[in-house]
Amino acid sequence: MNQEYEKRKAAILKCVDVNFKAPTDFMEPFHNSVFIKKQGNVEEYTTETGIMLLGGSAVKSSTSNTGRSNVVTPNIGIVVAVGPQVQEYIMPGLRVYFNQNLDLTFRVRGVEYIMAHQDDVYGAIPDNVYVSMDVKDERELTREEGIEREANYQKNRKTADENKKDELNEIQKKLKEKGINPKPYNA
Repeated sequence: MNQEYEKRKAAILKCVDVNFKAPTDFMEPFHNSVFIKKQGNVEEYTTETGIMLLGGSAVKSSTSNTGRSNVVTPNIGIVVAVGPQVQEYIMPGLRVYFNQNLDLTFRVRGVEYIMAHQDDVYGAIPDNVYVSMDVKDERELTREEGIEREANYQKNRKTADENKKDELNEIQKKLKEKGINPKPYNA
């Protein structure tokens, strides 16, 4: 067990950026909080054919003709600061993959950081590993929108059916109070 722990710790230490310097006069996170500086933005995108897209051109050229962006940036960042109760393997300078649904961002001296719980940090990424962006084609975007529309339709339909059933049950209850015995409603 101890050998396995040491082996894992050594593997994680290989993912720490040796050139990382923590910002001076930076905020201290509480409890299990982790502050992450996001890396790998759209401005650095290189296509599969080797064409490098710089600046706003990456966003423009990766937007479908319907105006939807089809570039999903990977959720990779460098841990900048950790709270006192964070697991010891999450440390400043560690390059990590984190939860894509984090929206707690803040700026310090114009630099944007993400605040996360230690459980939102999924893994450490070595420097020699490249994580690429996901570029979706028009068919995939359309399919995903169709799935979302269908899910919303089914949810709304279920809610409407439940509301109708509640209304009919309420009517039956009122009829029973007046001495009328209606047929039971089965949805």
